[in-house]
Amino acid sequence: MKETDQAKPAVKQQKPLPRSTAVRRYLLSVLGLLSFLIGLGAAPSALATTTTLTFDEYPDGTTLTTQYQGVGVTISGAAVSNALATPWPANTGANVAFAQTGLMTFTLNSTITGAIQTVSAYVSGDTSVGIYAYDVGGVLIGQSVTPGATNNLLVSVASSGNPIARVAIHDGGSSFAIDTLTFATTVVSNVKPVADAGDKQKARIGSLVTLDGSRSVDPDHQPQPLAYHWTQTFGPSVALSGATTVRPTLRP
Repeated sequence: MKETDQAKPAVKQQKPLPRSTAVRRYLLSVLGLLSFLIGLGAAPSALATTTTLTFDEYPDGTTLTTQYQGVGVTISGAAVSNALATPWPANTGANVAFAQTGLMTFTLNSTITGAIQTVSAYVSGDTSVGIYAYDVGGVLIGQSVTPGATNNLLVSVASSGNPIARVAIHDGGSSFAIDTLTFATTVVSNVKPVADAGDKQKARIGSLVTLDGSRSVDPDHQPQPLAYHWTQTFGPSVALSGATTVRPTLRP
């Protein structure tokens, strides 16, 4: 029997993909090969807290002692008086705090009020009236005295060091009145915002990629407006559109 040749399979050579097709199919890890950094800025945040007493919640003639204990303030030497019954006007509402013997004292509970650094009040009197601030050890840390007779004059005292724990207001024995007494804590410096450039992404070369910095936060006081500035720190240079927005775009 005649030996026949074994059939050989035909081999079809595969042609390489056109470069443009290969490029379109290539996947790029956007946040792997390219690195972007967000620089964040935030408007200054005033984080001082205030405790304000207007003396308008209580009726005329009320002796002030522990009525404001809930906000961290106890009082001695003062009584609520309707401003119409005194020679001096009220700054707010109808009432003032009146010191018939010329001395009133305010003791602060820092657990409630926080670290008080300034105190201010609208002061009225026939003679000079002084506001004196003391720390918890009884050391005088701030004072301010009116130049003479006053009528609803705003007087402020700032601590030169430790938080204010006690405030004495007096004029040497004559009667006087105060209104809108305010205690303010230290202004906390602005905490640097925390940048978050979003999750790692993959995209085709030439396709539009959107970065996302929306998870960036300002931790010290929410909500706090943020300003964005994206900067490329690594990888082949790309054109970034909207570098000062929360979601810039690029085409790798």
